[in-house]
Amino acid sequence: MQFGFKKNTSCSHALFGFTEAVKYYRKRDNKVFCAFLDASKAFDKVLLNGLLAKLIKRNVPLPLVRVLYNWFSGLSCSLVWNSLIGTPFHVYCAVRKGGVLSPVLFVIYVLVDDLMSELRQSGYGLHIGSLLIGAILYTDDIALLACNCYGLQQLINICDKYGMQWNIRFNPQKSQLACFGGHSPRDNIITLGNVCLCWSVQIKYLGCCFRGKQCDVDPSSCIGRFYGRCNNILDVMGNCRNEMSALYLIQTYCLPSLLYSCETWSLSQCDEKRVDVAWNNAFRKIFNAYWHESVKPLHYYCSCLPMSILLSMKKLLFLKKMLCSGNLILCRLAKWCHASMFALAAKYHIPIEPHDVVRSSVARIKDKVCSFYAYLYVFYDFTFCLSVLFSLFSKHVRLSCVFLNKLTYLLTKFLVLFF
Repeated sequence: MQFGFKKNTSCSHALFGFTEAVKYYRKRDNKVFCAFLDASKAFDKVLLNGLLAKLIKRNVPLPLVRVLYNWFSGLSCSLVWNSLIGTPFHVYCAVRKGGVLSPVLFVIYVLVDDLMSELRQSGYGLHIGSLLIGAILYTDDIALLACNCYGLQQLINICDKYGMQWNIRFNPQKSQLACFGGHSPRDNIITLGNVCLCWSVQIKYLGCCFRGKQCDVDPSSCIGRFYGRCNNILDVMGNCRNEMSALYLIQTYCLPSLLYSCETWSLSQCDEKRVDVAWNNAFRKIFNAYWHESVKPLHYYCSCLPMSILLSMKKLLFLKKMLCSGNLILCRLAKWCHASMFALAAKYHIPIEPHDVVRSSVARIKDKVCSFYAYLYVFYDFTFCLSVLFSLFSKHVRLSCVFLNKLTYLLTKFLVLFF
């Protein structure tokens, strides 16, 4: 599966295919052996003659091939330092970074046709029903999956042979091995170009950190980026900032870094709480609230959802989107994980019939989710009024703030379960 530089695809699609394929084997108590290959400076090592040969093989019109040849063959560069321009030198390989055609040409040269067909014809990978998932590619990031070490070694050999043929060098020092569903087989030696690859407990693929064995996502890097961007925005705005403007900037520029590829996350309860705390702390920092105070009234009056509900909504809508996907493998994987969709909907008392999954109606599920959020906002409004009454009452009866927050939380839980 190749998702780089394609219409209507993103890193989330590649991560969804990877995580769901691993989960399918883990649920059946089978191990999944993965290799994550790093192509060093792949954009800078595209051979011009090799690119033209692949374009001709794909029946690209010859006038266009001649235009590209004249364009790339006369390429020259110069170094600029303190307004001084150095002597020009010719560039005999690489595609121009930032060019409109460069992503398309790079995909044709590196990923399409030859490499994908060789990996598919080898027959090694994860067999899920009638599907074969052996490699997941996003531009120059390659993830190889196999059910045993021998199959993984064969897939690596195919990629290494292809790289030597087309001037693509895979860096063994930055490439990693991982085993999901059990302990890493340290005794099994897997090589890349006569260099032994190391088994890693935690790997990073497409910006997400995965822990070994369970294939859980570690959100520490996302939380760190979120805190860093929030602090930068609030420091620039100063103490006399407008709270709603600060919230808008944080929602626009900071929240996407916290929720990067959250649709494919598989979080433990502790990690999910960490993400929720980070989102709540942003509200406390913006509105100068105490760290032990509840931010639910702030969520309501700022028209923002709590993090737990926001994550659930994104997962539900992404799964429905995958059911409507034109990619056969993603659609099949989404159908196999429909049980998690029902469990997620039942958690928030959203009625979903079985034929909803078959008909793949995104709008229908979205309406049900939005209607549930409308009820939830009513609950928040009611509990906020209660908290105001309690605060007035506490002036005469000295109730602690912690007690009031706990009472408001319990009332919210009761109302959600009752309705």
